[in-house]
Amino acid sequence: MFEEPLPDQCPPHDAIDAELGPAWRLVACNPPTPLDFMSHAALGKLNHGLDPCSFSSCSMWQTEEQIRAQQKLPKLRAMIPVKLTIPARYGKWKLKHNGHIDFWKYAGIDLLGCIN
Repeated sequence: MFEEPLPDQCPPHDAIDAELGPAWRLVACNPPTPLDFMSHAALGKLNHGLDPCSFSSCSMWQTEEQIRAQQKLPKLRAMIPVKLTIPARYGKWKLKHNGHIDFWKYAGIDLLGCIN
């Protein structure tokens, strides 16, 4: 059902399948590729204390100001912010503290067409 293998109990029970947007994501290249929307877990990155479900999500932010603040971090300075509007039935998402969004994409969904 989901694009990537997920841990047990993931997404959490309070994640919703509804339109999401605007949402902001940092990507590595312009134009973005499907790799830009993969989770850190799927990319084989090290988990530095995140819960496994969040680590397996596509991380996004609710506002442009929030994504610009993330872009100030040394490892993210070269990243490019993109704005998305994601229709319902593309995946499940959960809004967390400080405007952070965890998004779990359904299998076969292409987020490139959701970029505004």
